[in-house]
Amino acid sequence: VHKITFDADGKVTSNTIFAKDKCLKSMDGIGIDKDDNIYMMVAANRVLDGRPYHLERAETLVKVRPGRARIVSGRKNIPVPLSARPDRPAEMTRAPDGPMWVRGHQWLYGGVGFGGFNSSKGGGGCACWHARFGLDYFRRSFVPEVDHFSVAVLDTNGNVIMRIGRYGNADDGRPLAAADGAARGRSVGGDEVAIMHAAYVATHTDRRVFIADAGNQRILSVKLDYHAGERLPLRHLAGNAP
Repeated sequence: VHKITFDADGKVTSNTIFAKDKCLKSMDGIGIDKDDNIYMMVAANRVLDGRPYHLERAETLVKVRPGRARIVSGRKNIPVPLSARPDRPAEMTRAPDGPMWVRGHQWLYGGVGFGGFNSSKGGGGCACWHARFGLDYFRRSFVPEVDHFSVAVLDTNGNVIMRIGRYGNADDGRPLAAADGAARGRSVGGDEVAIMHAAYVATHTDRRVFIADAGNQRILSVKLDYHAGERLPLRHLAGNAP
């Protein structure tokens, strides 16, 4: 994974690398925030306390600084000396690649996405689907939690702020800001966003999140707002017109 920076004339000013090991051959999206942090949804499964996440097809969102992080794989056909492998439990694992250690990362968040090639059953298995996450201007990550029928919203430190969505069909959910006379479906509670297989997410600044729900064959436009807000006059500030 390379991060290449250009100046105003299109000349390369820097070319830094995160990692080029074969264990990164499967990723479902990459993003960069205003502080040059790199976010990757790696196909590998998150491991906590020596136990992988219970669904093999779940992936892991990783946040790193370019040039300061690296993934080391335990795959036998990768020429990595045993001395280069950390003496601690692996942070991730994937059936085709074995255990993986992450060096220099800022945080990892597992149980997301859809790694269709992760299965170790049936000779490896294959579900040729994948996933995508999104970033907004405030460095928040919008990550699909396919098997929970939700989209997790993480702050820049990897903490869960909220979750969007609940299980439901295309005709479920009662819009919280529906226009007069709009049809209302069966309530699913919460934010009334009904989803079935939502693996693809995109953002419009901090105003909307778009969720591609393949299970219900539709794209949802979900408005983002705040629970509380206040408007203040600026007339008293220096330099403002009366």
